[in-house]
Amino acid sequence: MPTEESMERCSKCGRRTMHVARKPNHILHLLLTVFTAGIWLIPWLLLSLGQKPAQCTECGKRRGPFGLW
Repeated sequence: MPTEESMERCSKCGRRTMHVARKPNHILHLLLTVFTAGIWLIPWLLLSLGQKPAQCTECGKRRGPFGLW
């Protein structure tokens, strides 16, 4: 899975640090859904809903639900 990096303020570290989050490749999943006549839509939804929030690279703390700390 591709990753997304962003500079954010960490509630545990108390400073702006690099945060990394894994994101599904939506183009690939769209193509798989089209080629499998919609069957791949279920795994795509499960992967998108089950992804973990961004994680601080300094202390390892993850964001809470809905991107809140």
